[in-house]
Amino acid sequence: MTDDLISPIIGIYRNITIEFCMGPGPDTPYQFPQTFEHIVAGRLPAERLVTGWAGLEGVEEVFDALRPGNYADIDHMKILIRHDLDGPGIRLA
Repeated sequence: MTDDLISPIIGIYRNITIEFCMGPGPDTPYQFPQTFEHIVAGRLPAERLVTGWAGLEGVEEVFDALRPGNYADIDHMKILIRHDLDGPGIRLA
C-alpha cells in the first residue's frame, strides 16, 4: 500500500463524502474470517457472492442499487464494474 494524496478542498467544493472501511465493525468481528474459511473449504462458492456486473456507464446505477435509502431494498451483494461491458444497466449474475 502507498500513501494517497487527498485534497479536502476539492471534496468540499464538489460536496463529496468519502467513507473508508477496514474490515468488520466491533459487532461482527468474525464474519470476514468465517466467510473466507467457508470459501477456502468449498462450502461457499465465491462466484455466488457476485450478484451482478456493470460497465463504466452503469457505475451510478450500481451505487444507487447498493445504497437504496432503505436497506431492505438491497437486491445485490457485490456488483463488479467491468471496463469491457458497454452501455448502462446492471447485468444479473
